[in-house]
Amino acid sequence: MRLLLALVVAFSALTSEAFAQAGRWFRAESPGFVVYSTASESRVRRLVGDLEAFDALLRRLTQSTEERSPTRLEIYLFTGQGQFDEAWPGITRLARGVYSARTDIIAAYAIYRDSYGLEAQEVLFHEYAHHFMYQHFSNVYPAWYVEGFAEFVATAEFENNRIVLGRASRARAGWLFDSWLPMERLIEGRPTNPEDIARFYAQSWLFTHYLTTTEGGMDKFRAYARALRTGSTPEVAFREGFGMRPAEMQSVLRQYLRSNPHALALTNPVAVESQGMTLAPMPTSADDLLPLMTRVRRGSLEGEGATEALQRVRSRVGAQRDAYATLALAETEATIGDVAAARTLLEGYTAASPNDVQGHYLLGFTYLREAREAHARGDAAARDALYAQARRHFSRAYRIDGNHVPTLYRYVETYSCAQLDDATRENALNALLLARQLAPQIPEITFYAADWLLAVGRPAEAIPMLRLIAYDPHGGSSADRAREKLVHAETLAAGGLVASTDVSRQPNACPAQTAVAN
Repeated sequence: MRLLLALVVAFSALTSEAFAQAGRWFRAESPGFVVYSTASESRVRRLVGDLEAFDALLRRLTQSTEERSPTRLEIYLFTGQGQFDEAWPGITRLARGVYSARTDIIAAYAIYRDSYGLEAQEVLFHEYAHHFMYQHFSNVYPAWYVEGFAEFVATAEFENNRIVLGRASRARAGWLFDSWLPMERLIEGRPTNPEDIARFYAQSWLFTHYLTTTEGGMDKFRAYARALRTGSTPEVAFREGFGMRPAEMQSVLRQYLRSNPHALALTNPVAVESQGMTLAPMPTSADDLLPLMTRVRRGSLEGEGATEALQRVRSRVGAQRDAYATLALAETEATIGDVAAARTLLEGYTAASPNDVQGHYLLGFTYLREAREAHARGDAAARDALYAQARRHFSRAYRIDGNHVPTLYRYVETYSCAQLDDATRENALNALLLARQLAPQIPEITFYAADWLLAVGRPAEAIPMLRLIAYDPHGGSSADRAREKLVHAETLAAGGLVASTDVSRQPNACPAQTAVAN
């Protein structure tokens, strides 16, 4: 504890001199993205411009008319395997990029200097395509289409007066002339064998290309997706949508490949205007901390993994006194370390940076974490007092940024064990539904929102949320749990009934909570 407290920054003396020593990382912001990279300043600017142009292309292709979400995607571009492994330890060496949506961070991670045959921009566009699909078209899609769509658009090339779309990736195309996965295996989900994974991506690209360029193809796909969404097995849904067995479709796709499918040329849309892109170097402390902190922020560390990460952050921060290092240490202590040490750091940080939403959010999280512990040991009085403290800081964070997803979600959690009046319940539910609207791709938030809707007697609104999880081919135990709740919700909706339930099976919720039926 004394060692940690010795790291407290004298925030009253903090000035721009703390950032005089710029490190290797740049942080760039645009309307849709926050990009971290060690590439040159000019290259980072081009990258952000390419991402904005790619977003405009996807909107054109999908005819999306939704306004852009204020929740910007964070993108971390690593120079090699070492940084990638630090962010994602244990991930397969075949992975060149990852998209991950968690409550505290929605981000794409990619190796930007690659030796495996994938173009750096291709990896980046592939990962953003996942985010775009999940953000704007939240639905039940099979894994092959999720990857096939991303592969189809990832090779987009922006030329002077046109966009070329749908070229096969040089790293993938050769697998189409090797042995194929049986179609039944393709539609069931991602394989685990490295060579089968390569076949999976190549065949998924071909299938998506065929559907996109064949008249009526996407109509059949939508019928197939509807069948999946309502609970049909992959093979039954396939027959319902495409009117043929998977093996028959494989023959169709082999014939399509022999016809040498071409790329598509689109006239270039209106140039994307630069809307206040900013770029600044990060301090030298980020050189040691940034990849590791992405792991901490995902919030999935426990046991030996948490201990190891905590020790590494403490060691790397050392005596560094810049704001980035301080906030990194505070976040690590708040989530997996010593909450008292985190609080000391954060009180100084928020005093010096009163408009920094993350500082106030993390202060709230320290009290929320202690409230969970008090609940676990059966101390209701301490739990309720700590929830109230957490709520006070989350409210401050909300006043700074009313669209900060983690704040909205955790704020609602502070009411887990409370008996609420109508106005407070409505306010909490609205905050939760806003978090879900801003980040529909986060399963934890979707599940919690559905539970609250059931609890207040609004099953019709909960049903589509539960279906997203219940029929997700990779939902696992969450899908099983969602199917149980879906049956309950559909029964209530069909009978026009209003019944109370509880959120006792939600993470960190109060087993004794019972919502009041309206």
